[in-house]
Amino acid sequence: MKKAARTSSGYPARRGWIPALLILGLALAGCGEKRPAPEAGPGPAAVAASSGPETIECQGLVKPAHSSARYLAPSEKVARILVKQGARVRRGDVLAEFANAALLEQYVSLSARKQEIQEKNEAAAVLDLEIQKARRLIAQIDQEIAATQKLALTDPGFPAAAETARLNQKKADLEEDLAIQTTKRDFGRSRAADSTATLRDLDLRIADVRGQLNALAYTAPFDGLVAFLPESPENLMAGDLVIQIWDDSGKSIEAIVWQHQLRLLTPGLSASIYAGLDDRETGRGVVREIIPYPIIRRGGTAAAPQYRVFIDIEEGGASLMVDMAVSIRIRTTPERAPAR
Repeated sequence: MKKAARTSSGYPARRGWIPALLILGLALAGCGEKRPAPEAGPGPAAVAASSGPETIECQGLVKPAHSSARYLAPSEKVARILVKQGARVRRGDVLAEFANAALLEQYVSLSARKQEIQEKNEAAAVLDLEIQKARRLIAQIDQEIAATQKLALTDPGFPAAAETARLNQKKADLEEDLAIQTTKRDFGRSRAADSTATLRDLDLRIADVRGQLNALAYTAPFDGLVAFLPESPENLMAGDLVIQIWDDSGKSIEAIVWQHQLRLLTPGLSASIYAGLDDRETGRGVVREIIPYPIIRRGGTAAAPQYRVFIDIEEGGASLMVDMAVSIRIRTTPERAPAR
């Protein structure tokens, strides 16, 4: 005898037990597990530090607004120095005088050559005057000969032949001198024509040497301070520094940065200047110029190329002196306004 098929409604309780048992098992399994605490977010100080401006820290030297130096040239000697180190000078003051024997010898030689050519040209001009004078005398002799011939017609006793012979001899002598002077004059003119270009070249060379001789007297190009003088100027060699002056009415900073820092720098960035041992600012400035060429040092360059950055001092810095070493922090990102 077959059993009747059971419908799904015949065991409703069993259908609800399975999900309940699964939920209970998962809950019991999780009771013994220790969950990690959630990580704390960054505090306000950390957020401010991460979003603050980046800076480049470097070293630098205080420089004057302008500087000028005079070095000893070849064949030069220091004749005398007219100022003392540390003295204040005005623009145009003669600070030192130099002697250059080779330059002076060249100037004398060029001047003598020019004078020789000019004297030859002047001699040709004098010959022109002599030729004109000889021609006037010959014309006068011709008039005297004509007058002698007229006088012989009116006075048979007048020795016209002898007087005419004397005048003709004088005329012949003048004509011979005239021929010689004309030949000299023509030769002199040809030399003078060739010497025109020579004189022009000599004038240019003499002017150049004269300018170099005038430069032997070194004058102050601006009001300033004598920053350097040698202890023994008489022992200096060619290329040695003789005198240096500073215009310390304004100051700037010459900072030194590394190659990898160069790409972060642009003119107009702000910079803080520190001259003391603490972290207090001495002054503030702005990047004025970046020299895109590495510094060449004696004996080769540094391990990594270094570059110059010039910073104009805009605030503070009254205590800074020229050649003082300072520390600098250059901001490479603009400052953000504080949150309200």
